[in-house]
Amino acid sequence: MTEHRYRPGDYLMHEGEPATHLYFVLRGSVEIRKHGRVLRQLSDRSVVGGISVLAEDPEGYDVIALSNTIALSLSADDGWDTFEDHFQLVHGVITRICGEMLTMRQELPGFGFKETTWEYGPPPPPPMDLVGRMAALRQAIPFAGSHVEALADLARDVQELRYDEAQPLWAAGDPSDHFLFIRHGTVCGVTEKGAIRLGPGDTVGSLGSLSRKPRWFDAKTEGPFVALKVDREAWSDLLEDHFHVAKRMVTAVSKGMLELMERIAESKDKDEAAA
Repeated sequence: MTEHRYRPGDYLMHEGEPATHLYFVLRGSVEIRKHGRVLRQLSDRSVVGGISVLAEDPEGYDVIALSNTIALSLSADDGWDTFEDHFQLVHGVITRICGEMLTMRQELPGFGFKETTWEYGPPPPPPMDLVGRMAALRQAIPFAGSHVEALADLARDVQELRYDEAQPLWAAGDPSDHFLFIRHGTVCGVTEKGAIRLGPGDTVGSLGSLSRKPRWFDAKTEGPFVALKVDREAWSDLLEDHFHVAKRMVTAVSKGMLELMERIAESKDKDEAAA
């Protein structure tokens, strides 16, 4: 790592340039901007530029010192090498990012989810064997790519849930120890702030499970239902045993967080314009 010192107004990173380093702010404060919008302000003990690096964002963003700032920089390549040697760091990054995404989603209308338009009609698909579960997981986890060994390991651990009629899945405040890949049917999630409806192709409960935070909404199926249930510990074992999948997942959740940051900033701009 290399030490850097910045004065107010100095740039740590520039939008339009791919991020090559992440910065650990030891003292001071910085502001992150993209497309002219302020995305976040961070201070002591914060990591800056990490999301852009981990998301492999080709555009990057502006990071500007707001006060006298001391930071340590780490190159992206050195960061990935460290992750590969120490899985607990990868686990910590995924837990932290998913936790922040969970908080950020609750700031967006509809929690940032696109409500499913799927309607009941066709009968549920037949039960799946190992090969069928592998095929379903390959569709549900695009960042796993074509790594057959990794998909086979996970497919042996997942459970297929099948309900013939509406069933409660969990209540707000329950422990988050698993998540679901929906194959047939819909899930309705209800909170004090509103409701969401998810269907085939959607994942339910992943952010809470991976961030180890309690369920934040009541969830129930609305009729016949089929899903693959993935236990959090089985998922963690998969990532530890297959670093290439873990790396792709870190990139995927980082891209998701960067998108949420931009959507929240855009939503705030609209609210201010309306006011």
